[in-house]
Amino acid sequence: MQGAVLKFYWDSILDDAGSSFSVTSTSTGDYALANMTNNLEVNRWKASSSATQNFIYEGTTTKEADYIAIAGHNLNTAGATLTLQASSSTAFAGEQSTLFIEAPSNDRVFLKEFTSPGQGIKSWKIILSGQTTACHISICSLGTRTELDYITPPFDPYGQEIKAQTNLTNGGYVTGIHTQYTERQMNIFLSNKTTSIYNKVKTWWETHQLKNFFVAWDITNDSTNIWLMRGDEKFNNPISVDQYRNITLSLIGRKE
Repeated sequence: MQGAVLKFYWDSILDDAGSSFSVTSTSTGDYALANMTNNLEVNRWKASSSATQNFIYEGTTTKEADYIAIAGHNLNTAGATLTLQASSSTAFAGEQSTLFIEAPSNDRVFLKEFTSPGQGIKSWKIILSGQTTACHISICSLGTRTELDYITPPFDPYGQEIKAQTNLTNGGYVTGIHTQYTERQMNIFLSNKTTSIYNKVKTWWETHQLKNFFVAWDITNDSTNIWLMRGDEKFNNPISVDQYRNITLSLIGRKE
């Protein structure tokens, strides 16, 4: 049984217009810090050394957050510990609060929910410390999560399709298989949902559209079920009765 509502983690403050996002060091080559916030897996930020790395976000206005998610990283392999801090100023001289300190247990998607420190937070600091080699990160999202509702069954959270080329003889014998990658497929149906739920989905679609984002279908029972996915090109969620909506979402993403 699904023990938690479907959650989307897409709304990030790190790429807000007018804000400042900096880091201690960046390796030479195509490893710019901006690679972390473009929601693409094909490029990444990389540090220039194994030294402690401080990422500092400074907003033009106060910003809240209650999650951080990271994909395409080597933090476990590098032996890094991640610390997240929030400050009402830009000093980080004792006035800040520490939200959590944790060492990722593997190099798959890392997601951490935490209690928002509330309004009045202007700066955020992500610290990577203790690593023995240079860290790299492809995607990082820090912001407020979107909680939807329980998924209407039937639903297979582990739907997959192997993308491969299979060579056959004229007689149907397999002569070779070239496997490219495995694609996750999540077909989600939320039946007769309120305008509030629909507006959350609509905001995600109109704001984020086809970009990668993080999804948790049941973070209570299995916190490892956090996947990087993207939406389908279609958006059609008809009114069912009394302004309620039948919401259908098709998500796909590369399996790690």
